[in-house]
Amino acid sequence: MGEFDTVIGDNEKSDSYGNHIGINVNGMNSIATESASYYEGWTQKKEEIDLEGDQPIQAWIDYDGLAVNVTVAPLSISKPIKPLLSQSMDLSLVMKVHMYAGFSAATGEKTSSHYILGWSFKLNGTADPLDVSQFSAIPAEKSSSSQNKLQIALISTFSVALFLLVLALISIFAYRKVMKFEALEDWELDCPHRFRYKDLYVATKRFKESEIIGVGGFGTVYKGVLRATGAEVAVKKITSNDTLKGTREFAAEIESLGRLRHKNLVNLQGHCFELGTKIQYHQRRCIRADIFT
Repeated sequence: MGEFDTVIGDNEKSDSYGNHIGINVNGMNSIATESASYYEGWTQKKEEIDLEGDQPIQAWIDYDGLAVNVTVAPLSISKPIKPLLSQSMDLSLVMKVHMYAGFSAATGEKTSSHYILGWSFKLNGTADPLDVSQFSAIPAEKSSSSQNKLQIALISTFSVALFLLVLALISIFAYRKVMKFEALEDWELDCPHRFRYKDLYVATKRFKESEIIGVGGFGTVYKGVLRATGAEVAVKKITSNDTLKGTREFAAEIESLGRLRHKNLVNLQGHCFELGTKIQYHQRRCIRADIFT
């Protein structure tokens, strides 16, 4: 019967504006509407009311068999003399012997919320006045700014947590990679410096065939330039079909060459034992010395 609307209609048959009072019969479309307001005192000055505000509002819906009168006003003001809406109608066409009096809410796809603090109803007479002292407190609603702050806080927390997780994974990966490289075999403890396979791979231009300067002694010798220092080196890449035997031979050769000091021999500068590949490299003085080392 009485409609209190804060939602703008979402189709061509709906009410075209929000914050209004209407009279409805068996549907959401109003028979009569007025913007939410009331007539003040004897002056009949029309005062607007915000249905979405936090000010409690009281409404009166009266039907005398001939017309429906709807009156609204702030809770602190007594019932205005002039109703906001007055619509002549015969409700006998829709009334039944047994019916319910109460409240319903429907907004379609839109959202709106209201609180009923108290109400009274009487058939064939005037309803009892409301006792304001018996009203329950209005539940506090979170403001949009508070909700925005909460959303920002949640997003920020999630972003920081995700960043820390990624950072931790990168750190763990880097640490394991370093530890894997730094973990020396027993036979390497007294040997020259171990180098990364990647550094020697780059130094020899990916072990390019054009960089070969000699073949022999279980492997191929490449010329190369260390990117970090610019030093020219001879890199010997060991090849062996027997992995275990090849490793023992490689270890023995590294230990032996690491101790040798002779003016006619190039000194062993370092080695690499990574990814199953065995490499040793020397300071490059001359091709003849490199080949026969």
